[in-house]
Amino acid sequence: MDALSSIMTLAKMIGIGDTGGNRLQVIQRDITRIEHNGVVIVRTMLTGDLLHRYFRRQEAGASVKYNLETALSGSPRQDSPRHTPHR
Repeated sequence: MDALSSIMTLAKMIGIGDTGGNRLQVIQRDITRIEHNGVVIVRTMLTGDLLHRYFRRQEAGASVKYNLETALSGSPRQDSPRHTPHR
C-alpha cells in the first residue's frame, strides 16, 4: 500500500512541477514585459522633466534679457526726476 501511495504521490508531484515550470516561463515573460514598460515610462517622465526645465529657463532668460535691454537702452524713466539724458 505504501508503494502504491508513494508512486501516486511522486507522479502527482512531478506533474505539479512540470505545470509550475511552464507557468514560470509565462510569468517570467510577463515580468520582462512589465520591466520594459516601466523603463519606457521612466524615460518618458525624465525627458518631460528635462524639457520642462529647459523651456522654463528659456522663458526666464527671455524676460531677463528683455529687462536688461530696457535698462541699458538709455531711455529716461518718467518717474525719475534726477535722471538727465546725455547730450
